Amino acid sequence: MSRVDEGNWHFPAYHDLDREFRLVMPGALNGLPQVFVLDKDGNIAYHTRKYQPGDEDKLFEEIKKLN
Repeated sequence: MSRVDEGNWHFPAYHDLDREFRLVMPGALNGLPQVFVLDKDGNIAYHTRKYQPGDEDKLFEEIKKLN
């Protein structure tokens, strides 16, 4: 989680090291990593698969939209 620490993000980030998330999410979780952002009601507000440099900027913008 060094990227979270280095970025000084003001929200929690979780890593599913034991792969338990796939047990509670509907559908197949193909393609890792995956990012889910949940709104205040627990609904998926943003979801993406894979990673390319710069994706963290898009993620941060999506999170800011929820405020």
